[in-house]
Amino acid sequence: MKSKAEDLNYTAWIIRLNAGEMIAFEWLYNTYKHQLASNLLKLVKASDIAEDILHDVFVKVWENRTKIDPERSFEGYLYRIAANMVADFYRKISKDRNYQQYLVNIQETVYQHIDELLENKYRRELIDKALTELPLNVERYFNCAK
Repeated sequence: MKSKAEDLNYTAWIIRLNAGEMIAFEWLYNTYKHQLASNLLKLVKASDIAEDILHDVFVKVWENRTKIDPERSFEGYLYRIAANMVADFYRKISKDRNYQQYLVNIQETVYQHIDELLENKYRRELIDKALTELPLNVERYFNCAK
């Protein structure tokens, strides 16, 4: 939870944003971009799509900067825009077969990658086991040859 001093600081930045100051916009962007991007990535599961939505959110903030109430939570406003854009994204892909196939391909790639890692781990274990048993087999061979 933010202190009163932090709230006043955020309010001052929002007032400056309302006035169209680019420095205020940049400060707000840099303050919220990582947390918002992380949340978007959890929702859309693809970093390029999350990045696109993140940029669209801040474009909308800039376009509506004069309407933002400095007395209300900017963070809440930001997350509401992001939630609406994610909902719009999913509505769009539910109608768009190409996007659906893209998401399926992303998920298949992730699963294939995991399968490959597990298969490689299993192969490595088999090789390690064979290598540890190799000297015993060599000794047995030479003992039999004598």
